[in-house]
Amino acid sequence: MFGLHNKKIQALEEKVEQVANGDLTLRFDQRETKELGKLQASLGKLLSSVKKLVGNINGANEKNMIFTGEIESNTKQIFDASQEISQGVMDIATEATEQNEALGNMKRISETMSKDMEGVLRHSEKTEAMAKNTLKVVHTSTRLLEKIITSYKENGQWSEDLGKKMKSLESQANNIQRITGLVAGISDNTNLLALNASIEAARAGEMGKGFSVVAGEVKKLATESAEHSGDIEKIISEMVENTRKISEEIEGQNKKITGELTLVNQSKEELDLIVQSTEETAKAIGNIRSLAKNQFDLVERVKTSIDTIARAMEKTSVYSQEAASSSQEQTASLELIFEDIQKLGTMTKEVDQLVEGFVQDYKITEETRRVMEGGRKEINRIAQHSDVKKMKPGALRGLLMEAVEKNSLFQLISIMDKEGDLQGIAIKGTREQLQGNFKHRPYFKESIRGKAFTSKPYISDYSYQYCVTIALPIYDLDEKIIGIVMGDLLLE
Repeated sequence: MFGLHNKKIQALEEKVEQVANGDLTLRFDQRETKELGKLQASLGKLLSSVKKLVGNINGANEKNMIFTGEIESNTKQIFDASQEISQGVMDIATEATEQNEALGNMKRISETMSKDMEGVLRHSEKTEAMAKNTLKVVHTSTRLLEKIITSYKENGQWSEDLGKKMKSLESQANNIQRITGLVAGISDNTNLLALNASIEAARAGEMGKGFSVVAGEVKKLATESAEHSGDIEKIISEMVENTRKISEEIEGQNKKITGELTLVNQSKEELDLIVQSTEETAKAIGNIRSLAKNQFDLVERVKTSIDTIARAMEKTSVYSQEAASSSQEQTASLELIFEDIQKLGTMTKEVDQLVEGFVQDYKITEETRRVMEGGRKEINRIAQHSDVKKMKPGALRGLLMEAVEKNSLFQLISIMDKEGDLQGIAIKGTREQLQGNFKHRPYFKESIRGKAFTSKPYISDYSYQYCVTIALPIYDLDEKIIGIVMGDLLLE
């Protein structure tokens, strides 16, 4: 009796040692003797407490690892973003300084341009005034040239009329010369007749004396007429010669006047072109002056704008340098926070490793595999349901509750959409409905990519029993993944 009792105590010691070594799958038989039964009951409670503690640690540690990972990832993103922002702010500060310097150069250039444009405007105004004066002079010259042309035309006409009169005078002088010749001929004939009459009077004697006296007078008159006719002919000849010369001179002057008038007309045409060109030049200079005035006003406005921008950029440069300094300090602080979070993550992993080192792996038997395969089939049946494929929230809860009540080994089954948001959940023993996003969970990350997921056995922080998580993707009618269905399957 004592030996049997001793063997039971020894077997109990071995179980306790196995529990101490991390085997939490054992059970303590409370149907022993009163003393051993109480001891086994106490050890069973202790084992339950250890499993509860391990489950809570596992659950808390998993959440801690998830949250730490998220915080680390978010902090890393913030840190990277802060570095980029810091670098960006520093670049902005540098660019602001460079832009400030560039604006200083632009300001100096604009001031130079303003002075140059002011000079251009001043010179263009002077040039415009000179062009207007030139235009006045050209118009005056045109009017004078028109008067000269009129005078030339009048002189030409007068010279032409004079030439015609001289021609007429020459013709009349020639007629007079001809008549004078006739008079001279008549005088000669008269003189001859007077001579004959004197001869005949002498023959007549006393009776012809009176006739002889008349004949003598006639001869005398004829002689005087002949002499005067010769003088007149000589004068007329000289007058004809002079008239011819004057006519030739006038004709030459007429040709000269005609040639000069042609030149003057050509000069008038050239002067008209000069007037047109001068008017166009004056108009162009006026446009240039107007453009120069507009450019000057524009340069002045640009100069004012540059002054305003320069003052703003100077403030921006100061603010950006201050922001760069603050950003660097913030980045340094975030780096320290990131390092602390990394240390926290490392500590969490170390705790997880300590728990894993304490708790031995769950031994999966053929019975366990059969249970897990049955669980996968049930999860797949739910994933293939038409209401699930259509993701009808109203129909999901009833379907999941029915599955949990039908399969006693499932402690919970839930459905999530492709974003990880919970669409429906059924938990054994409660009608509580949870909400949340679970896209960070390993089972979601794996199954949303179209892969079947089965976790390693672990102690649940809900039932404090060994279980596995099974997850499968949900396909719609077009064979596109729209979410996942997962369940926690108890193994004991």
